[in-house]
Amino acid sequence: MHRRPRLLLDISSVRLNTSGSGRSSMRALPGGRFEAVNARLRDLISTAFAMEPFQEIEGPKRLLDSRFDISAASSEKVDLPDRPRPGPFHIALQGLLNARFGLKAHVSSGVP
Repeated sequence: MHRRPRLLLDISSVRLNTSGSGRSSMRALPGGRFEAVNARLRDLISTAFAMEPFQEIEGPKRLLDSRFDISAASSEKVDLPDRPRPGPFHIALQGLLNARFGLKAHVSSGVP
């Protein structure tokens, strides 16, 4: 079986956003680029794991609510797929979060 190569995002820039604005955006741009502006780490994680709104993210609230500007690029087209279907972009964003923030995730089924 032929496996498709994994989509990778090369990090151009990750900066803490201290603007105080409540507005944020995440978008795919032409040329395989990804941009997040004033995005909470919590929202980046939620997007990376294609989480539903009712699913919880545990961690230090101060860190999860910190906002970042991210600029990254891929040699391939970057699509932001709809939830709940994780795809190559989600895995690439997980890799970016791991590389930049040391994110380690434990995905739970929610059954005690």
